[in-house]
Amino acid sequence: MPETIRKVFHIQFWAWTGWFPFLYYLTTYAKEQYLSSELPLQAPQRTINARSLRASTLANLSFAAVALLANILLSTFFTRTTPSKSPLAFRIQDRNLNLPITFLWAIAHIFFSFVMLFTFFITCYIGGTILVASLGFSWSLTLWAPFENMGHEIENEMREEGKKFGVPQTGTIVGLNNEAILAPQIIAAGICSAVFALADALGSRDGTA
Repeated sequence: MPETIRKVFHIQFWAWTGWFPFLYYLTTYAKEQYLSSELPLQAPQRTINARSLRASTLANLSFAAVALLANILLSTFFTRTTPSKSPLAFRIQDRNLNLPITFLWAIAHIFFSFVMLFTFFITCYIGGTILVASLGFSWSLTLWAPFENMGHEIENEMREEGKKFGVPQTGTIVGLNNEAILAPQIIAAGICSAVFALADALGSRDGTA
């Protein structure tokens, strides 16, 4: 197996360990941020519940909209300029700035980490929604950057080894990639359950879905 693809699996594992808790509790986070704000305090409980549901829906919609916009912009303003055997890179059209896809993917991970840290300091619904929406950028790269890298490596291997590297090997790589994504789902669920159990034992009143 190419070393680059092996590294992609490692990155996928740790990245999705962070993504799954976010995806699980995105709606709960947005709802709790709204309920903790001062806006709905004077309204009846039924109205508060309805508004918090709409608020969490808006956060999800904003996240999806930014992810879609980021994918469109990346595919529009970045074009492949390197030969197929060279390291994968994208270039801003009509400019000489080359940005490897691995560099953009790394930026997306770093940005995700900083946004997660900022959730400790953001206590208003609007700020929370902005944080959630901004992660659409990282999500867009998470969905296609690893597959772009693996596809590039598979293409090179098939060119160099010919029939020795064919459909069976490609299927194995796809299967291992799925494992690298699915394993963190179980781990993240276990960690979240432990955290919520500890919070409940300590008397926390925050929502835990």
